[in-house]
Amino acid sequence: MEQIALVTGADRGLGLALCAGLLERGWRARSAKIASAPPGWLYA
Repeated sequence: MEQIALVTGADRGLGLALCAGLLERGWRARSAKIASAPPGWLYA
């Protein structure tokens, strides 16, 4: 059975490391970048 993983936040940090580790172990990995908030969203 093929092993496939969907990793969010794979553009940096832990998500990137997890994705790289899965690929080394033969998994097929799909990655997604976390969308950044629009400017001022946090302080609105």
